[in-house]
Amino acid sequence: MNGVIEAFRDAGGAFSALVERDSARRAWQAPSAVDGYTVGGLVAHTLIATRRLADVLDLDEPDAGLAVDLPAFYGANRVDTRADLGDGSLHAILRANGEELAQSGHANVVGQVRTVVAEVAERLPHERPERRVSVVRVRGGTTDLATYLRSRVVELVVHGDDVAASIGLAAFDASPLAWRVTNEALVELAVARSGAAPVMRSFARVERAPGDGLRVL
Repeated sequence: MNGVIEAFRDAGGAFSALVERDSARRAWQAPSAVDGYTVGGLVAHTLIATRRLADVLDLDEPDAGLAVDLPAFYGANRVDTRADLGDGSLHAILRANGEELAQSGHANVVGQVRTVVAEVAERLPHERPERRVSVVRVRGGTTDLATYLRSRVVELVVHGDDVAASIGLAAFDASPLAWRVTNEALVELAVARSGAAPVMRSFARVERAPGDGLRVL
């Protein structure tokens, strides 16, 4: 848990510094590297995803529920067809929510990013890793806080890289630990979706690598 908390703190700090750049402010209303999002909308979406962690910590711990792991609640976010992004889909709702929040302006959104990251990072060392928290993608589903926190690191790092690409940077400047937590989570999702052998082949054997063995989002 301590390593994941540190990864969250690192990723959150790097994301905050990235979106505070003048280049992010100037590009706020421009299209981002993610189809359908402006740069501001993408930053605001990441804020909402991070604030969700603060929200679940404010709730009473669920007494019961369907226990789910990372692939069960987070792997469902993969986009397979254009219909997954269409009107009425969860992705369309998330996109609309992010774009609406972005309209409050660069200064307001990035100020909230910095505040939420700092407040959550301060709270996490006092929480139990096994504490149950509710998840959105599985009705009645709960997971442990340590697992849920990994998904928030993924959000910060993946969207940090999206924002970096959107404003002309080569890559998101996250710490090695934040990258490691993110990549380990993505490999876990890939194995759950495609199987251990196809994932290994995607890394190691061009002759037998499946065409879509690694993409999980």
